[in-house]
Amino acid sequence: IPTIYAGIMFVVIYKIFRFVSLGSIVAVSTLPISIVLLEPRYSIETLWSSVLVVVLILWRHKENIKRLIKNEELKAS
Repeated sequence: IPTIYAGIMFVVIYKIFRFVSLGSIVAVSTLPISIVLLEPRYSIETLWSSVLVVVLILWRHKENIKRLIKNEELKAS
């Protein structure tokens, strides 16, 4: 269910703002939170794995984040 929620967040953010990178960043950032809130019996390994994925995705998108802040990121057509 947390992954489905993250996917929904991606679609919503993408539809509103037309930035794939912003949708990816928001979606992956919601994953650890949704694991804690929606999975009553989550393992600590699952939680830490999701946090690691967030860190890796944010690192991978660091240039996109800079462009989003500067309002220079290209929108999807």
